[in-house]
Amino acid sequence: MTRIKMITAAGLLATLAACAPGTDGEMNNVFSDVKTLTAASADQSAAQKALASQERDYAKVRVQSAAGGAIGGLLLCQLQGCSNQQTAAAMVAGATAGYAAGGYLSNQNKAFQATQETLTRDIELAQQDNKRLASAVAAAEQVVGFQKSEIARLNAAYGKGEVSAADYKAKLATMQADVKATQSLVGKSQERLTGLDNSVKQHGAAGLPTAGLSAQRNAQLAQLNRLRAAEKSMIGVIGSAPAAVRS
Repeated sequence: MTRIKMITAAGLLATLAACAPGTDGEMNNVFSDVKTLTAASADQSAAQKALASQERDYAKVRVQSAAGGAIGGLLLCQLQGCSNQQTAAAMVAGATAGYAAGGYLSNQNKAFQATQETLTRDIELAQQDNKRLASAVAAAEQVVGFQKSEIARLNAAYGKGEVSAADYKAKLATMQADVKATQSLVGKSQERLTGLDNSVKQHGAAGLPTAGLSAQRNAQLAQLNRLRAAEKSMIGVIGSAPAAVRS
């Protein structure tokens, strides 16, 4: 295997190894994100498809951040004339930092130096995060509305014998997938918020004005709370289905 092939293989493994903790005790890593990106759509409504699309958007950002970090490590070592082992280590560090940091400069290395330029860039990233999160919240809240009307319809039809338990369970499975998608979005959004909190702290410690960054942080938290509320509503709606189809 040539040196460049060895480096590429190491970089791929590094990217796949990068991970961050999820809210449900599992690991939100590149494996799960790639799975999210390649998952086939089930029999979903337009609102449910929109929510799944938001989950894929978040996964895409994280995978791209990991790949960018790995490439950054490779380029740095090419300039410094690193060995294969040093290059692989640099790519591991770059991929992991890029995946976990989600782009915020203050989270990417211990030697970070806050400047007005890094503050401006992180504000721009926070604005992008807020825009993405607002779309996720809107999609989740639309799914809540769909689920309420669909459960009401199914309950009425099931009571009259017009819908079988098997068909009801199949519909319920797509709603449970909505919950999982929303929980994934909550976990990933929380990671971004944690990164943003660190950016506010780092730039503040450097004596830079963080009012604009803090405002984005507060807006992000408000949106995240709405997303959590939507998740709770979905669980409640599903819980109103007959016990026979929830088992």
